[in-house]
Amino acid sequence: AELVPWAADAGGGGWKREARARSVAEVGRHGNMVMAATGRWPFVITQRSTRRPIGSTTLANFDWRHGCVEMGFTWLGRSAWGQGYNEDSKLVLLRHCFEELDLHRVEWQVEELNASSVTPRSRRGHEYEGRYRGGNARPER
Repeated sequence: AELVPWAADAGGGGWKREARARSVAEVGRHGNMVMAATGRWPFVITQRSTRRPIGSTTLANFDWRHGCVEMGFTWLGRSAWGQGYNEDSKLVLLRHCFEELDLHRVEWQVEELNASSVTPRSRRGHEYEGRYRGGNARPER
């Protein structure tokens, strides 16, 4: 219930494909569909001063055999934007992935129009590896 006001305020700048959650039930559906689906580990992002929830991020698509995971599915309430919460949460999770889970690779799939996700990755030296064109796309010959 504490995530509802933040989820409703998360915006998305027109790039998100899902409508904003505006009720406890919608946050629950989103949680079950996106964050808590099989194989995903959701985390709540909390405000530094109050320790109250302000958003969420997720680890997903674990490939334990090759030591790889995808990090993302992140959202924050607008009033938390630009305060370092996204970057801080990613640093905490990166440390967890490499030092505690002993993974070797962390991937992000970022919508290229979402500057708030692309810019921090570029600033921290993450490498762009290519454009995903969909699950059913065939390679060009």
